[in-house]
Amino acid sequence: MQPLRIALVGAGWVTEHHLRAYGELGDRVEVTALADPDPTVRADRAERWGVPRTFASDAEMLAAVEVDAVDVANPREHHAASVERAVAAGLPVLCQKPLAPTWEEARALVDRLPHDARLMVHENWRYRPHFARIREWVAEGRIGRLRQATLLARTSGFLPDETGALPALTRQPMLAGLSRMLLMEVLIHHVDTVRSIVGEMELLAAVLGNDTAELQGEDRATMLLRTNSGAAVTLIGDFRTHGQPGGLSDELELQGTDGAIRLEGDRLTLFRRDETLAEDRPDLAANYTAAYRDAIAAFVEAVATGQGADHFRAQVEDNLRSLALVEQAYAMSGFHSPPPRAA
Repeated sequence: MQPLRIALVGAGWVTEHHLRAYGELGDRVEVTALADPDPTVRADRAERWGVPRTFASDAEMLAAVEVDAVDVANPREHHAASVERAVAAGLPVLCQKPLAPTWEEARALVDRLPHDARLMVHENWRYRPHFARIREWVAEGRIGRLRQATLLARTSGFLPDETGALPALTRQPMLAGLSRMLLMEVLIHHVDTVRSIVGEMELLAAVLGNDTAELQGEDRATMLLRTNSGAAVTLIGDFRTHGQPGGLSDELELQGTDGAIRLEGDRLTLFRRDETLAEDRPDLAANYTAAYRDAIAAFVEAVATGQGADHFRAQVEDNLRSLALVEQAYAMSGFHSPPPRAA
């Protein structure tokens, strides 16, 4: 059986993880072409991962190569055009989240695609194995009816280090120029993951802010939501958290009528009162890699087995519900990027 041939659009930071994931899928799949306007970046990615052909644009690439599917991982403002080009070529598409810079643009894109278009959104956070375990415990009724859920996503990445640099911007310089940063780039993962665990939610309140002069968008966000069953859900993201490491750390607690689940760093616990019922020590670094691999594997499997457009559309519609909550939070908070600050 021939491997599925993939054309990758983009050669930025995130594509390193995409290419590693494809490599982990072995001979099921092969990235045969890559497009990026930056010749240095695309050459480096292609050499590191053995991609045989590179192009300056996805239009040029799709006109020159025969592939079976397209992976769109360029900046969010270019997603819609790249998706439409690939769909027009009759190819299934995996597109990095967010599907578009706003919910309205994403909704319009999906609505104008032909009915037989096969598009999925690459949202991998819910694929982390420790979140899969939490979903299992909740679905099995191990904590009874959910009463409260709190998720903290925190890092000191926007606090200056001893050299004055901001570690988060050193790792991902592109974050500085995003007018919608924390919610659209990071907390959208957490919104989607919590939705996958507790079900649909209604946004009740949102507060956003920015205390980082080097950043155009928000560096902190708080959302208060309510599930369809009446449970309260609080999501807090803060990239200037004193006492936290430079890397992003997730803490999640679900309190139910019959028990609770707590994720703290690499410790996942299911308990009732003061009795531990189950405990796991997830390898967070391995789970980070696994999330990319498993999200991409789901797309590859759907293409390889000939799943129809309805299968793809269901995944996109689910993802749009996460994006809608993020869009509502921006509107409800009234946050706007601050003007440039004086030096």
